Amino acid sequence: MRELDWHPTVQAAVVGVGHCTMAGDMSQHQIEEKLQEEFKRELTSEAQVVYVLVEVGKLFEHRKAKKHYKAINFYRNWVVHTKLEQSEFADDLVRTFDEYIANNNQDSSKRMKDLVSPLRLRHELNEFLGEHVKSPYFENDILWKRFVKYLAGVIDQTPLHYIPSNKRMPSPPTKHVKSITVSRTRNQQGRAMLRWEAECHTEPPPGVQTTLDVVLLEGVDVIMLAAHPRTPGSSQKAEKGGSA
Repeated sequence: MRELDWHPTVQAAVVGVGHCTMAGDMSQHQIEEKLQEEFKRELTSEAQVVYVLVEVGKLFEHRKAKKHYKAINFYRNWVVHTKLEQSEFADDLVRTFDEYIANNNQDSSKRMKDLVSPLRLRHELNEFLGEHVKSPYFENDILWKRFVKYLAGVIDQTPLHYIPSNKRMPSPPTKHVKSITVSRTRNQQGRAMLRWEAECHTEPPPGVQTTLDVVLLEGVDVIMLAAHPRTPGSSQKAEKGGSA
């Protein structure tokens, strides 16, 4: 019988020598190299943002780190779906937004700010990639603003829903919010913003705002509880911003 000329890694896996993890290690290294090459290119498109988040998600699987970096995992899933309905992070965000509306916009808690601010995503990306992959996208303020701009373009008007109650996971219904979306816009000073907006199943009290703006500044994100008057029948779709 002719002897098969197998690759050493495959051969090790078959005979059980204990080197099966080589394939996983090599694959992880390859992903890191792909990311490093991508980060050398100029950031010019939404497609690059999707690619980066998907590749980072692959590293999750190798490092078993998904539970430790919830913001990355959330945005990684968001960019490849038309809506999110079974996401714990999205559920938390929708319910916290519901509390914000139910409390007549008086409670802009640290939790709410943490959930809607891109700073959390930036921090997790820098921490997760660490010394393995150096990215100017997340370290440079201007490039980070551009990354968030393209990210917002991908997830624009892609709704987040709370997880409905079921027998396996009973949960209370929301008071007002059915879903929330994010879009790009600019304020009167021309600063780029992310606008979070709620679609309600129950009309809030008169004068209660259903939007929350995150203003992107150089190096920091400032949360503004912006006054956007709600008009009956208005969808309040945000004006698309230009450059970052």
